[in-house]
Amino acid sequence: MLVLHGDRDRVTDPAESAAYVVRARAAGARAGMLLVANGDHAMLRHPALWHRSATAAVAHLLAPETTPGEPFLRALAAAEPPVLRAAPRTPSDPEPGPVREPGC
Repeated sequence: MLVLHGDRDRVTDPAESAAYVVRARAAGARAGMLLVANGDHAMLRHPALWHRSATAAVAHLLAPETTPGEPFLRALAAAEPPVLRAAPRTPSDPEPGPVREPGC
């Protein structure tokens, strides 16, 4: 199990998700958590990072004989959730528009 969670989520508390991972591990599950820096509940601020991370995790879960990606391995091994950060913006990147999550 992999929990991919925004560290600024105001809908679901990241600490509660981390506690869930701890309980899952204690019950014998292979579980981990990754925090997305400046990520909110809907992951609208860093869609490329979110989709890349989720795709890599699902690909490994569907084919467990493959080697999981480095962030996934860190999440499974770490006592505290590792933090993923989006790549810095470059001058050629389009200016981001306003982001407003539903219900916020």
